[in-house]
Amino acid sequence: MPKLTAPSMDPGPGKWLSDELHALHRRAGWPSVRELARALGNRVASPSRVHDAFTKPRLPSWGLVELLVEHLASRVPGGAPAQEEVQRFHALWEAAASDIHSATVAGGTVDGVLVLAALGVKQFREALNQLRVNRGMTLSQLSEADDGTGKHLPPSAVSTTLSRSSLPSKSFLVRYLSACGLDAAAQSEWLQVWAMLDGQAPAQNEDAR
Repeated sequence: MPKLTAPSMDPGPGKWLSDELHALHRRAGWPSVRELARALGNRVASPSRVHDAFTKPRLPSWGLVELLVEHLASRVPGGAPAQEEVQRFHALWEAAASDIHSATVAGGTVDGVLVLAALGVKQFREALNQLRVNRGMTLSQLSEADDGTGKHLPPSAVSTTLSRSSLPSKSFLVRYLSACGLDAAAQSEWLQVWAMLDGQAPAQNEDAR
């Protein structure tokens, strides 16, 4: 069947959860909502309820997400074990339920360390961009701030580094966080996320100069 249309949502944990659910649906071969409802049990979830979980911006219940993820993951050839996917999605759902993105990134810390690590490199870079925005800093203002080394981060270098698909280097991250005004305690949680992701994706070889 044609893929289901994802809802229009602002960046944040709710959108990340929706994006990952649609990605899992694609990897499972895009089963229809009726097929999914039958697999889950029509008394558990009607086709319309399954459809809403994929297409409405409101957060679906964890019970429904858990069943959908468990079934979809079991259909992915060579995919991650279903229970591993359930655990990953639970972290995403918890983040969406508590709106952890707006509550923590705006304050300059990442209480959702495991959440960001579960999301991956792309969302980590998005969170870094959002940190700067929430600190009320333009790229030009960031370039004028002390990066902790006595140097400055050029706007073009920051933009390029955070738009690449790879994980920023640790040295860039420390300079960027310092320029955003984060002290060592606030930086430690971001560095913890970086360390978790470092073994999952290649880091950039060169720092922004």
